[in-house]
Amino acid sequence: MIGLLLACAGASAKSGGSFGPESALLSYVVPEKSGSATRYRWIFRRPDSNREQFFVEVPDPPKLVFWATKESRVYYAIGARILATAYPQTHAVSSQVAEAPSPNVAAMWIERSTGKLRVIVLNEISQSSITREADGTLIYRLDDGVSVPASGLPDWGDPGVCTVLELGSAGKWTLVARRATKFGAGDTPGLDVTKGFRHERGVSQDSLLTSYTCPPGQACGKDLPMPMASALRRLVNYPATDFRYIPSADGLRGLVFRTIMGDTPHAEAPVFLVSQGNQTLRQINLYHRNQIGLARNGRYLLLTDEYSGDNPLLLDLKTGDTVFSIRARAAVWVPDYHQ
Repeated sequence: MIGLLLACAGASAKSGGSFGPESALLSYVVPEKSGSATRYRWIFRRPDSNREQFFVEVPDPPKLVFWATKESRVYYAIGARILATAYPQTHAVSSQVAEAPSPNVAAMWIERSTGKLRVIVLNEISQSSITREADGTLIYRLDDGVSVPASGLPDWGDPGVCTVLELGSAGKWTLVARRATKFGAGDTPGLDVTKGFRHERGVSQDSLLTSYTCPPGQACGKDLPMPMASALRRLVNYPATDFRYIPSADGLRGLVFRTIMGDTPHAEAPVFLVSQGNQTLRQINLYHRNQIGLARNGRYLLLTDEYSGDNPLLLDLKTGDTVFSIRARAAVWVPDYHQ
């Protein structure tokens, strides 16, 4: 998985995948209007040559994207259809894998233990569907009448039930597990109640985007050294203590960025490139001023809207140049390693 700046992207740092370490590959989706309709072009881009490669056109933004690295196929949902496409082909042809079992699918992956496609369906439970048994155990009741015990959950958050389903050889979904949960607020378990049934053979796009954020419970980078804090005060009105520092090293420029604290720390603009001698700061012009994700792949740094991957900007940390910046969606580094 790709970590926040502190290491090269796990995929492209290896030499045993589909691409070598000098052939990083970026994936993103570009909306294009045609009359009153909007279509979406899924694009790959190689930073070394800064050339686009058209992958596939879809009528809606792909959801539940999962990179099955072992088979070099990407799975995704368009409406009620689950599709798969071999990557990184040009003008690829998608094949339908299955119909989604519910409009409430919250996650999708290839299960390592079975090699089959699994999904998590998250159903919200209304207060009228919650009862308490004589021994005090809370029971969540689904619309189909199935009851699920709900013990050990926090008092806050929205009540729900996670249902894990696996796609069988006959194209039918079979039940793996059901677990009650709380979601929609800080420190709620959400989908984690099913983590014992989720072992990804590959990597989900959501996991990639989460890995571009500050690690929970850890500091993003280092405290600013005093000379850099003084230089920063001349450029911004924020306290220097709001900023974190990734030093320049190995011929690559460093980074300074502001952080704010919510349930976890978050990086946000303004962002500055640090010269190789750690002497000067140059502000990076971003489309957005909200929270951002950061992911380095070799000499290249990807900056996007946090968790969505929207509005990608790509920097060359060796030269300090902007490779490209585009109004696009769901930008991630394509994983090319095998698990």
